[in-house]
Amino acid sequence: DLLAAWAAGPDDLYAGGHGGVILHWDGASWTPMPTPTQKTVFAIHGLSPTNIWAVGGDAYADSMTNRSLILHYDGKAWKEVASPEYLGTTYPLNCVYAVEPNDVWATTDGGTWPIRWNGQKWDFHTDMNGVDVEGTFKAIVGIGREHLFLAGSHGQIIHRFNNQWTLERKTQSGGFTTDLLMTLWAHDLDTVYAGSTWGHVVRRQADGTWSEVLGGGLFDGPGMVKIWGRSPTDVFVQGLDSIRHFDGATVTTNSYSRRIRGNWV
Repeated sequence: DLLAAWAAGPDDLYAGGHGGVILHWDGASWTPMPTPTQKTVFAIHGLSPTNIWAVGGDAYADSMTNRSLILHYDGKAWKEVASPEYLGTTYPLNCVYAVEPNDVWATTDGGTWPIRWNGQKWDFHTDMNGVDVEGTFKAIVGIGREHLFLAGSHGQIIHRFNNQWTLERKTQSGGFTTDLLMTLWAHDLDTVYAGSTWGHVVRRQADGTWSEVLGGGLFDGPGMVKIWGRSPTDVFVQGLDSIRHFDGATVTTNSYSRRIRGNWV
């Protein structure tokens, strides 16, 4: 299965998945790229064709320090980069987002804190300046170099601006969560979308509040796995069995029976 994709341009696309597979599209054909791993690739994001990151891992690896995967592509080869440990354990990574060469973020499947690349090494980022976060994060998106958003379990969305974190949304607390946000897409501060496993989609306003723009729930179909768009009036929201298009006012839904897990516009 292919689980991740990122494009540096129309003729330069990368897709990754199980077995450490990464494929490259050159505008005419797909070609397998050599990688130094057989661990699953869950996410890919980059800044240019010569600066791309891929993350993933294996939650069932025998060694507690060998469960994480971080790969970097310099335009010539994929190379594995050392993963940070927390209390002697590394964790599979589910999302990655590159802001700039010395500022790259990834989220873990097994803990609250994200990890960050500072240009020299990856490390856990535990300084959230007192923000009350719990559970795990599943998605990251940025707006320029100034703004970064993380979303995940408990309906949490946190916003980083000028090195300060703010909790903008949280709907649940405790060890059990049903409001699991899996995807983020941002055009500007007034157009940031997050989608949940129950099919809900919420949108951010410029004042930092979030409101629902697409309903969901148990009887409204499986959840949203990807949001991507070209403008505030041209947004595609993809579920496991449907694609919804939002033009800023009206939602149009197309359903299908196959499972599709990603998109890019």
